[in-house]
Amino acid sequence: MPNLGIDKRSEVLQYALIIESFTSIFLGELLGIKDVKNSRVLGNKSSPISFNQKITLLIEIEALESVEKTKFVTFMEVRNQFMHNLEASSYETCFSYLEGKDKYLVKAYPQKEGISKEEQLELAFKALSEDVVKSTIGLLDKVKEKIADNVERDVHKEFMGYATDAIREIENAFNSIYEKAAKNQKQTIKIAELKEIGTTIRKIFYKIVTRKMIKIDPNAEVDVARGEASKKHRDSSAG
Repeated sequence: MPNLGIDKRSEVLQYALIIESFTSIFLGELLGIKDVKNSRVLGNKSSPISFNQKITLLIEIEALESVEKTKFVTFMEVRNQFMHNLEASSYETCFSYLEGKDKYLVKAYPQKEGISKEEQLELAFKALSEDVVKSTIGLLDKVKEKIADNVERDVHKEFMGYATDAIREIENAFNSIYEKAAKNQKQTIKIAELKEIGTTIRKIFYKIVTRKMIKIDPNAEVDVARGEASKKHRDSSAG
């Protein structure tokens, strides 16, 4: 029986299983799939997408940096040779089907001189595999950061919209006061009338923003301190 290099294939398979498992968890988190294990797309039942497709998906959604992408692709190519090519019974044979990848691997993960090329490739590939495993685990942190950033950006965008509306309403209110004073032929505004103007602006601002954020009736009176519709309004609405 020919030498199939089962020991080498087995080692590569172990890394592949770990990486695929974490990749599935990451994609499940990203896509909102709660039960990854029993998922038809990411799990082990029915016809889930392949390991290659999962890695390709990571690349397509730009979850991987350029350097990481090269490592993942290299790992995937080596894994495919060992899993599907009967002739790939050693690392040297495996890399003979992957043009230029042996040079990339040894350059990225230099090995000591005086050992065979087979051993250099094997040790370098193990180092690559460890890096890919670490990167895969790190993807979970990335998706959490991305979700947090998206939420923060959406909240900030929403608040800025509310703030702009509030400023516009304040501007209209003060323009109305000015026009009323002008209509009454009032030439000047007394210092006493400017007292508490800053407090008034602040209250109006928070009143408008709060009203919009909690999405209550725009005609409702808002308690600025609590950010709730007044009891008077609730009672009248109930009636």
